[in-house]
Amino acid sequence: MSQLPTAKGQSAPALHGAGSNWQARSEGRRFYQNFYDGLRLSVQRTDLTLMAASLLLEQQDKWPGLALPPSRLDLSLSSQFARADGKRCLGAISPRYYPRVVATFRLGAVVLLDAFAGRDYSPLTYFKFIRFHQALLYNTAFTHLAKRNLSRTRPDGSDTQSFFSGHTSTVFATSTFLYLELRDFFSQAAATGSLPIFSERDWKRLTGAVLYGWAAYVGYSRIHDRKHYPTDVIAGALSGALISYLAYPRQPRAPYTQPSSWKLNAGFSPAGLQMSVQF
Repeated sequence: MSQLPTAKGQSAPALHGAGSNWQARSEGRRFYQNFYDGLRLSVQRTDLTLMAASLLLEQQDKWPGLALPPSRLDLSLSSQFARADGKRCLGAISPRYYPRVVATFRLGAVVLLDAFAGRDYSPLTYFKFIRFHQALLYNTAFTHLAKRNLSRTRPDGSDTQSFFSGHTSTVFATSTFLYLELRDFFSQAAATGSLPIFSERDWKRLTGAVLYGWAAYVGYSRIHDRKHYPTDVIAGALSGALISYLAYPRQPRAPYTQPSSWKLNAGFSPAGLQMSVQF
């Protein structure tokens, strides 16, 4: 989305730096070769470690966890905005439904267009779409880590996995990644003079209002439906937005060839426990 599609024999703007080499390699190649190169750009050894940890966290069982009671402000705001008639807002739809539909449809559409419609998408295009899937995976894992290890009873008393809101973290992760893609797309289109109707700034404001407006509605609906407290929603929004912001590929990296090492240093000192992680 953030990269202008290209027909065979034409070049599109690369992201930055080393991306120009990968862009040149897209022309006249089979779609699965571009997809494979995009996958190699996306998945480093560090990513493999994080993805394996994410999948393991998905299987973690809930335990009593650390108690995290709601604050007085949480209780006060929840009582003001929550409803008691048992009905739910549209924001109650499964938090994984729309992101998975969007991510899968986009990647599938690019593969089909690349394979059968003569569109020669570069490895960078696949790289960015795969990173979207990774951002959603990391967001889900971090959300589940919090829910399984921090115990807070939901406002409706249904369980103790109120902190933090998975619906909110997922929708903010999705909105942030899509906004960053569209922002880059509009910048590229403006640079080539192919941006219709509105200016670059207006397009960015419009997409930001739509994407984050929907995300804010989902967060509000979780309070309104008595499923979360305000701090659950705020924490979910910050978590999802930050994960996508960090996962979004601003500059292509080298393919899966560089060795990666993890070091964990821990010890005691007069000041207390010290710990550092290097990778």
